[in-house]
Amino acid sequence: MKFILVTVLLLFQNISCEHDEILVQATTEMAAHVCESAQLNANLIIIKRNIEKNHIFDFLDDLLKRLLDVCVVRVKDIDSFSQPDPLKHSIFLIHSMDNFWEYRKLFTSKVFDFRKFFLFVMLNGKEYNFEMMMQSMWKINIYNVNIIYAENKNEASVLTFFPFQRNNCANTHPVIINKFQNGRFISNEGKFYPDKFKNLNNCSIRVGTSLDASPCVEEKVSENGQKYPSGSDISVLNGLSEALNFHIDYTFTKSQGYLDKDGNADGPFKLLLEKNVDLGFDCYWLTRTRLEHLDSTAAYYNDYAIIVVSPGKEFSAFEKLEYPFSWTVWILLLTTSIAGLIIICIVKFSRSKRLQNFIFGSNVNAPDLNMLAALLGGAQSILPKGNFARFLLFNYLMFALNIRTFYQALMFHLMQAEHRHPELQSIDEIKANDLSIFVLKTSAELFMHNENIKSRIVNITSQQREEYMNQLIDNPSFKGTLILGKYKVMHRNYLNRGMEQITICKEHLMSLAVVFYTPKNFYLNEKLDEKISLFMSAGLIKYWHIYETKVWNEQGEAAKVLTLHHLFGSFQILMLGVVVSSIVFIIEYLWNFLKR
Repeated sequence: MKFILVTVLLLFQNISCEHDEILVQATTEMAAHVCESAQLNANLIIIKRNIEKNHIFDFLDDLLKRLLDVCVVRVKDIDSFSQPDPLKHSIFLIHSMDNFWEYRKLFTSKVFDFRKFFLFVMLNGKEYNFEMMMQSMWKINIYNVNIIYAENKNEASVLTFFPFQRNNCANTHPVIINKFQNGRFISNEGKFYPDKFKNLNNCSIRVGTSLDASPCVEEKVSENGQKYPSGSDISVLNGLSEALNFHIDYTFTKSQGYLDKDGNADGPFKLLLEKNVDLGFDCYWLTRTRLEHLDSTAAYYNDYAIIVVSPGKEFSAFEKLEYPFSWTVWILLLTTSIAGLIIICIVKFSRSKRLQNFIFGSNVNAPDLNMLAALLGGAQSILPKGNFARFLLFNYLMFALNIRTFYQALMFHLMQAEHRHPELQSIDEIKANDLSIFVLKTSAELFMHNENIKSRIVNITSQQREEYMNQLIDNPSFKGTLILGKYKVMHRNYLNRGMEQITICKEHLMSLAVVFYTPKNFYLNEKLDEKISLFMSAGLIKYWHIYETKVWNEQGEAAKVLTLHHLFGSFQILMLGVVVSSIVFIIEYLWNFLKR
């Protein structure tokens, strides 16, 4: 059997109604439908003192018997029971308007789930102000309200209200949606609680936000000079507006605001608490403190909390000169050059003119300067006459050309882009450098569970955040870091591409849900969640956040230091040249020997 939580609250005085039977039948039929669809147990809660006072045992007995056929029912006296969870589906038996107002005082979100179902069974026919009852419920955001009464002993009518009508956005006029005749309801659709928010008929939904949270919300100017709000959150809101057909009534604040655990608030949060707006947004993260005072929609985007760090220190002039090659390459170059100079010195000090002419060439007087000129790209004004000397020079020229070309290419790249020492890569490095971690006061609670950073967190205001952001960009020695959302940082880097970029620690902290906030028990939350889920399934949220709003995800590649792995070919050319020169030396020696 499928069940639903059914609460029957009885407020009676002396009662004698010939239409009781039709009301019991109709009430049981409606309860059976909801019991079958929601699969929850039923609770029949009575006011025992009123039952004893008004002598309605026969009516109650009949109602209980019928309900027990469709639900598992628990009977409790409202004066002596405690309810740990809000009641889902409540049925009230009302004898007079005084009974309704008496019970209306008890409607709180701790006792009742305002999003669920309320049925008022009127025992005295039409002798009530139904519209006043509907209006009273709508004022506290209770909308799934039905009233059932007996037209006569053979017919009962079910009333509700539809708040959003054309030219009337707070309509509480009762409308008959079904009738009970001959033991059944006329309508076979079974929708006793129709969808009232499918079409809001262009009624206004009040929203609060600020214009200082690019790319979520920002102000733009059209071609005709008219200002209008734009951004990823605005795109989501416009999508919801189109899907539910409501008009957006904006209220802009000077800042994103805050909300602390004591309920102190500013910005859109203050507007929400005072119920001056229905929705508040600005790429807000979901936090426990905010949920203690407000409700939220489903998460429509996942942001990442990242740590902004100072960029690495700039290279010194000497570091820029030696940057293109790794230390192994520089050692090999130095070794090769020293070896060449040593050989030149040995040959010179040998005082053998024949050997010098053979290795250097008879017409070369300064082979050491020729070697230096070849390395630095200078012209060779005098070429040696001997073949062996020519092969040696050609070999070294090819080697020097390769080395020099690679060096010049890397230096050109280095001059085009700003290169620095590596920035901080992890939380462990932040701890090792004894840096503070600055975070907005309203977001600090999200990171207090992280033992690695808990002791380093310092709460700041939104004004201080901008100040520290500029310090982190301009001052590599700044003794602190800053927690921000990755989405906003990437967009800011996109806007400032080609300029100073915000540097990010590679170790992300956590993923965070981004939501819209609403006042407690806001009537449109379930419908907003439904549409947000559809947008996410269709990929619209991703489009609005990634493609429509530009973010800078590209990381410019720094010039890579060339290692022996990159330059091994140049040294191979040098060695090959030595081998070829040695072969030429042997051939030339044998030729001269045979000629003699």
